[in-house]
Amino acid sequence: MKKLNAGFVHPEILIVVAIVGFIVAVFIGNNPLSPSILPPSPTPVATESSVENWKTYRNEEYGFSLKYPADLNINTQDNDIYLFFISFFDPDNLDRTISVTVRGANLKEQILFEEWAASHTLIELDNRKDLIFQNFPATRLDYVPTSGSGNKPTSALIVNNGKYSYSISSHPDTLTQILSTFEFLDKSYADESIDYSCNTDSDCVKQSTCSEDCVNSSWLKDYPYTGPACGIPWQFGCKCVDSKCISG
Repeated sequence: MKKLNAGFVHPEILIVVAIVGFIVAVFIGNNPLSPSILPPSPTPVATESSVENWKTYRNEEYGFSLKYPADLNINTQDNDIYLFFISFFDPDNLDRTISVTVRGANLKEQILFEEWAASHTLIELDNRKDLIFQNFPATRLDYVPTSGSGNKPTSALIVNNGKYSYSISSHPDTLTQILSTFEFLDKSYADESIDYSCNTDSDCVKQSTCSEDCVNSSWLKDYPYTGPACGIPWQFGCKCVDSKCISG
């Protein structure tokens, strides 16, 4: 697949692309490619039944795959802000844009980065939900346009698999479909033997003062942290959500 350089992107959205991937999806989805051409009526998003007819995109370098509507175009970029960015878009209906950003940050850092980037656009956070995605801690951010902006709503799932943080973004109606097809190629980062279960926040601790991984405190006593010397288990910054220990 041939990479397209930054010059391929319309000037109005270039700076947004440089800030963060999912903001690209927001901005592309709300700005026509050419100001002299009126956009067509929005095309309805695909239904769940059509996912099986989508194409598969696979990235061996960053270890993920997903399906996307077969008629969408692909644009990839990378720079000093993120390791990798890809968008799937329909130039005639940019509301359908899907993007994936890969960065070397931990989950907390990535969430803060995404929220900071969003604060520089005409959207605002409407809902935040911490969850577990494919056995990894994740957070879903749902944004709505600011009053009078004319922008569209957008959603992003941010997940860290122990190696990279991934931000998967699209229109809210599409995100669930995309996530149902998303897979990590390297399963070795998912250590299912780790006990993340909990009943209350007090059941959860970080494995060490330099770890973002929140686990069951009783399990940690039986399987002490053996990574870099970073001090003792740390209670602060963990909570119990849907019976799973997560950082937050």
